[in-house]
Amino acid sequence: DLIGLYLQENGYRLIPSTCKTGTAKYEYVLKHQETGQNAYAQVKRGSVPLNAEDYKTLDGTVFLFTSDGDRRGAASNVEFIEPSTIRAFMQENRQILPDRVVEWTRVLN
Repeated sequence: DLIGLYLQENGYRLIPSTCKTGTAKYEYVLKHQETGQNAYAQVKRGSVPLNAEDYKTLDGTVFLFTSDGDRRGAASNVEFIEPSTIRAFMQENRQILPDRVVEWTRVLN
């Protein structure tokens, strides 16, 4: 949810029908609201590594986020989102966060 909200705040619009378990390579598809360019997001929690080279064949920008895992490789269409960027986003945009995330942040602080 957090990565989807972050990307939507940065000009992308999530396409809900693409959030299916059959698309193991990515969580969902987005489109940039001005350019119409496709984007994909893959999110992993914990120490799961992500390798940019696994996503280089996708037609569009790929956003990868892993909370504690290794970020490996490079590809011209892949951007890694840093955990610190998401923490800052959460602090600055509390009003749009899901209730369970707000409660989770209260417990951690």
